[in-house]
Amino acid sequence: MTLLQTRPPGYLLCAHRTSTDLARFDELTRRGAAARLPNGAGLRVAALTAALRLWRGDACLDARSAGVAVEAAALDERRWRAMEDLAEAQLVLGEHNAVIDAMEPLVRQWSYRERAWEHLIEAHMRRGDIASALAAYDELCHILAAGLGVVPGWRIDRLVSVIRAGNRR
Repeated sequence: MTLLQTRPPGYLLCAHRTSTDLARFDELTRRGAAARLPNGAGLRVAALTAALRLWRGDACLDARSAGVAVEAAALDERRWRAMEDLAEAQLVLGEHNAVIDAMEPLVRQWSYRERAWEHLIEAHMRRGDIASALAAYDELCHILAAGLGVVPGWRIDRLVSVIRAGNRR
């Protein structure tokens, strides 16, 4: 039996015999999510790194259809969540520079992604660069206030409180 069969009135694609990058991405992100932190950090990093290697830029970048654009945005969101999940596991493993390298471009492109900002701030903090951590926090506060009229959420507030408390010693 072949992948594509001739069947009246046309052709039949045997989807169960195909493998797509998206199906592989989904499988790897599920595997990454199943690896609980902190003990599964290494497994999560391996699975999510493999999943993210399947991407070669934004989804359906040259598609012109509004329907495809909606689906492409949903696919991109899944990729960004995987990037944030990877950064969370990398923080557990002490890979602070890798987190900074991944989160910097993400917050520049999508400045309202608080989880990415949280990982960026924490990576700077854990690396011992308190000034950069607080500068990133100040930048986030400015972006959220100017663009949305809101302040960062409780997770980032708690993180910055820890940074400031440690700085007073």
